[in-house]
Formats: sequence, structure tokens, C-alpha cells
Amino acid sequence: MGKINRAAAEVVREAIDSARPRVTQRAVADEARISASTWRRRMTGATAFRVDEFVIIAHLLGKNPGELLDQIGRESA
Repeated sequence: MGKINRAAAEVVREAIDSARPRVTQRAVADEARISASTWRRRMTGATAFRVDEFVIIAHLLGKNPGELLDQIGRESA
């Protein structure tokens, strides 16, 4: 599961970095109601994003959750 968690963190990080207008990881975490400590664990791949968190994050960034999941699958293969 660690490989998938790390891939998910990377995909989320890339989506945040490419978001327009610019958005910070903290702003995304706040909107998704994820605490700072939990966000750190998610973004290091130590723990998995919950499905509801992932969907909220994708929508906040104007991304399709399914496309992000496909990208995670490719990166973790």
C-alpha cells in the first residue's frame, strides 16, 4: 500500500503545483478539513487519502477524480 500512497501524494502535489489560480497545500488541506499532522502523513505516503478527501481535493483543484486515480495507477505500477 505504501507505493500507492506515495503515488497518490505525488499526484496531489503535482495537481496543487499546477493549479491556476495558485493554491497552497495548506489551503487545500483546510478546504478538505484535513489537519496539518494528517496532511503531512498523507503527503509523505505514510497514510492513505480517504476517498471523500481525495474527491474534495480533486474538485477543489478542478480535476476529475477518475483521471487522478488513473494517474496514480500508472505511477504506482
